[in-house]
Amino acid sequence: MSSSIYKKLPKVLADKLRHAFWLCDKSGISRNDWQILLFKFRSNRAKQIAVWGITHKAKDFKSLHVDGLEEIPIAFLSAIEKLDQAYQALNHWRDGGQNDYITQEIINDLIGDKIQEGVKAQRQQQARNAASAKLAQDPKQQALKEIKVEYDAVKHLFKRHGYSAQFARDMHDKYPMFADIKTIKNLVTKLNKTNN
Repeated sequence: MSSSIYKKLPKVLADKLRHAFWLCDKSGISRNDWQILLFKFRSNRAKQIAVWGITHKAKDFKSLHVDGLEEIPIAFLSAIEKLDQAYQALNHWRDGGQNDYITQEIINDLIGDKIQEGVKAQRQQQARNAASAKLAQDPKQQALKEIKVEYDAVKHLFKRHGYSAQFARDMHDKYPMFADIKTIKNLVTKLNKTNN
């Protein structure tokens, strides 16, 4: 089908038709052969319905024996079935089912937005969890937590002049992984501000 025809159709229907034609091309069915195979598929379905009744689903028909069926290569069967479904949808749209497709497009847009929001939130949560796990295993973060515990044990002494600097030096000696004492001093300053 030409692209101008797709533009006249609802996106849902155009996508269904494009996918069906793509499957046919991928399966190796030529443009001339798919029409013949589609005719055979529909003829077979009519024969199966005549023998087994309309209540059987298409998946059941494959396992039920019916004499006189047209031969369709198994490799092409799913592509032809999708093509048949796409043409049925196109006929439904032409026969007055336009509102169904407009509604479906709106639903797809809404669901798509919700799914994208959910995926984004899930990825953000996974990133937060990964960052938390990484921080939990970081020895410097563990040392900072231990320094905070020690600070809480002696915070009453920080009222004395010069004890903050002495505490920072002691902690730097105890936890040599910090190359610079400034990290510990910043933590002590922050803790002093939250306690006042």
